[in-house]
Amino acid sequence: MAGRKNTSGSPDGEPVYLTVGFLRRPHGLHGEIIMDLHTDFPERMKRGRKLFVGEDYQPITLTNVRPHQSGLLVKFDGIETPEDAGQLRNQWVYIKAKDAQPLPEGQIYQYELFGLRVVDENDNQL
Repeated sequence: MAGRKNTSGSPDGEPVYLTVGFLRRPHGLHGEIIMDLHTDFPERMKRGRKLFVGEDYQPITLTNVRPHQSGLLVKFDGIETPEDAGQLRNQWVYIKAKDAQPLPEGQIYQYELFGLRVVDENDNQL
């Protein structure tokens, strides 16, 4: 669209999702699942947080979070049994980029590099 700047960070304008975790295996009898962390802000994984799971970015809400070894044990709304949790096994967990923690001055997320013009010291485009 002419005159409209794409601010999503995505070349095609679709929402950008950032990886925050990876779901491993069910744990216990009440629908918890082990999640490896892939975020610099684990403190943001709190009850009520809306996340997205898998390639289809299925929306899901955290209902419980607790530390477990080097990751977390998480429970999601509507996931009540180990079998339910098993359906989420081996899938990536995302947040929307617009909901990401702001970074300190001078730092940017990788997705923010899309569309930037990169030049060498002689101003030749790379």
